[in-house]
Amino acid sequence: MDAREFKVTDVLSRNERFVVPLYQRQYQWHDHKNYDGRTSAFWLDVVAKATEVLEGHARFDHYMGALLLAPDATARSFGATPTVQVVDGQQRLTTFLILLSAMREVARNKGYVALIDQIEEYLFNQTGRADTDPLARFKLTPTPVDRLVFLDILEMPYQDVRNEHHGYYWRGSVPQNTPVRALRAYEYFIAQIEEFAASGAGDDFEVDIDEENESEAAFEGDEAGPEEEKRRLDALLEALVFHLKLIVITLGPEDDAQVIFETLNSKGQPLLAMDLVRNNIFHRAEAQNRGKDNAREIAEALYDQVWRPFDDGWWRENAPNARPARPRIDHFLAGVLTAETGNRITVRELYAEYRAWAAPNRRPRYERVEEELAVLQKHVPTYETLEDRCEGAEDVAWLGERLRLWQNTTAYPIAFQIAASDLDSDERWQVAKWLNSFLVRRILCDLTAKNLNQLFARLADAFHREGVSVEVMREFFAGMTMDTTRFPGDAELVSSILEKRAYGRVPSRILTDILWSLELASRTSMTEETMRPQSLWVEHIMPQTWEPNWPLDGHFVAELDSDVPGYFEREEAIQTLGNLTITTDRLNQSLGNLGFEEKALKLVEHSNLTLNRKVAEKASWDEEEIRSRGEYLANLATEIWPTPN
Repeated sequence: MDAREFKVTDVLSRNERFVVPLYQRQYQWHDHKNYDGRTSAFWLDVVAKATEVLEGHARFDHYMGALLLAPDATARSFGATPTVQVVDGQQRLTTFLILLSAMREVARNKGYVALIDQIEEYLFNQTGRADTDPLARFKLTPTPVDRLVFLDILEMPYQDVRNEHHGYYWRGSVPQNTPVRALRAYEYFIAQIEEFAASGAGDDFEVDIDEENESEAAFEGDEAGPEEEKRRLDALLEALVFHLKLIVITLGPEDDAQVIFETLNSKGQPLLAMDLVRNNIFHRAEAQNRGKDNAREIAEALYDQVWRPFDDGWWRENAPNARPARPRIDHFLAGVLTAETGNRITVRELYAEYRAWAAPNRRPRYERVEEELAVLQKHVPTYETLEDRCEGAEDVAWLGERLRLWQNTTAYPIAFQIAASDLDSDERWQVAKWLNSFLVRRILCDLTAKNLNQLFARLADAFHREGVSVEVMREFFAGMTMDTTRFPGDAELVSSILEKRAYGRVPSRILTDILWSLELASRTSMTEETMRPQSLWVEHIMPQTWEPNWPLDGHFVAELDSDVPGYFEREEAIQTLGNLTITTDRLNQSLGNLGFEEKALKLVEHSNLTLNRKVAEKASWDEEEIRSRGEYLANLATEIWPTPN
């Protein structure tokens, strides 16, 4: 048995035929019940590396798993394409080829002929004179169950694949429960690649292929021209074949393929990146005390004192709001390294990143391991506070609550830096509130949330270089002028609240929180304090189905009678923030599509919220009132969510 690491290009550029044995299961990696996450994780690994290539800092290659191969003695013939059997890793290898096929399809649509030629070198063999099997030209021959669809994906243009296999499509897409997983994976990869080429979607973003009408907000950003699209696709191919590696295990004649397969696929607990980090740290801890009789005891005491808490099960659970899906301990360490270095750290190469930090240029950063561990320990209370595991500093706890609401952990390194800084309390609060304001203003202004991980890493770098301060943060955002990074000003915020749809675009949990913040701001010093109810729903004051009880210019109109003047204007107005409020779930259901007078009476009778009392005071409710209330809420918003400038 021979085991070596190879780049994907080294595996697929060989004129060799990979054959999946009959006893192997069919392709399953896009099975919605068990394996959808694997295809997603696979894509996110690839696009993360492609983003690094685009930014010019792809420092480490990423390992994508193992490939177990056995020579096929029955297929040896002089002048024929060499054949090997894929004992293990066929799901992974199949996914590589489906992704390459999807990439070729996007390149074909855009007319990138040279890129198509490059990709096809990884899909097809140059057949030999002695090849009699027509399948010899394909790099991979799957099991008979998968063969027809898979080979069509490799060989046919996209539209021909759809026409040939139209029976697997429903309402224009391949359903989640399809028996043909390869076809769904193909559709998934095409959608992801098209979006990456068009707008450079970050490594934490995916297109939902089950949504018929994806929100335009998800795709808004720096739409690329042909040159930039080509650059992104080139980076994607470079990342895939030159920066991803496989461990290729080639069996010899005496090796039992089945025994080795069962061993590799046993149910043992997988090593986490932090397991490797721990082993590295304590190996060095023992080495620094080498020669002492109690060297091992010293290392064990250090482990008990510092590291043992990290072995608690909580740290091994996946971080609930972070991407990619990795244990908390991995995301914690990545955040610490970003905070301490100012570099954008990828959790996918965490062990390599940690070694580079602990020993830059192979020279230890710290004289003793204890100093290194002290850096990690310094940030533990902050992380546990951000994750709501313990009570900590009030400003950190507040910021953690905000970031959990946004399901955004990419700002955690900044929280680490704030907590470790010598800022006074007012300055800490100001920096924390600006972070929250940045997120709120951008979503209300319909600006993309993609690539915030890159932006926050740049802010962490500024804090690392110049120190954490209000002024550094102000200068940082003053330099952010692109739509993908800028901090919206008051005029844009007011205009967006008045004109842009909020309902259906802003996630309901965030929209509810925004309205609750506006509720608190609308109260006076004499208003009774009311705790936030547990179940709040967003309510349309003028309902979405308004036609039965809400006249337009004094006349009732039929539903969807879009020829009536003002119909479309009303349809847009009812989705803006000025027409939205919050109520309990029961009151929301009770209000339904009632007319304004009945709604106002119910709000007076059942709601204690200032927002609702102010609405109930109105004599009527129409587009003019919606805009007037929108202006009121917009002015509040500029005060609640300030800008640094």
